[in-house]
Amino acid sequence: MFLSQSETWSSLNYREMTQARYGAEAGLDSATNYIVNTYCAPGNTPTCTNGLAPASGDTVSLYNTNVSPVTLVSNGNPVILSTTSSASNDPVASVETAFENAALGSLPSGSTTVSYTATATLVAMNQVTTASGAATVQTWSITANGNISGMRNATEQVTGIVEQQVTFGTAPAPSYGVFATGSGCGAITISGGIVVGSYNSKLSRL
Repeated sequence: MFLSQSETWSSLNYREMTQARYGAEAGLDSATNYIVNTYCAPGNTPTCTNGLAPASGDTVSLYNTNVSPVTLVSNGNPVILSTTSSASNDPVASVETAFENAALGSLPSGSTTVSYTATATLVAMNQVTTASGAATVQTWSITANGNISGMRNATEQVTGIVEQQVTFGTAPAPSYGVFATGSGCGAITISGGIVVGSYNSKLSRL
C-alpha cells in the first residue's frame, strides 16, 4: 500500500510539474508577444515594426543606456516591467499597466488551473540610424513563473532573451534608391568622384 501510494504521488508530482512548466512558458510567450507586437521602444521614428508609436512622454533621455541592465535616470534603478505592479519601474505608467494585463493570466489544465506571471528586465538599449529614421533596439530578459495551487503545489520558472528588430514594416522605402525602366544599355549613367572603401586581403601584411 505504501509503495502504491508513493507511485501515485510521484505520478501526480510529475504531472503538476509539467503543467506548471507549460504555464510558465505561456507567461514567457505572453510577455514576449507584448514586447514584440504591442510595445514600441522610445526614440523610434516614425513608428515601430508593429505600426505603433512610442508612448507619450517616453524618450531616450529618460534612460541610462551606459549600464546593463539599463536604469532610469530619475532613480538609478533597473527598468523593469512586471505583472506585480509594485515591482515595475518604467517611466510610463500606461506601459506598466499594459504589460501587467498582457503577461498575467491563467489557463485550465484538466481539473486544475495553472496561473502564470512574468517579469521583464531591460538589459540593453541602443539607437541606430536607418534609411527610414532612428531605430531603438532593446534587449529584454524575461523570467516567467507557472504555478498550481492545490493539494500539492507546483511552481516552475523559465527565462528567455528577447531582442527587438530594427526593421520598419510601415516605414516608406529609402528615398535614395536608383532604378531605370529602359531595357537598353546605358539606361542609367552615374558619374562623379565616388570612392568605395573596402578590405582587400591581398594587400594585408602580417
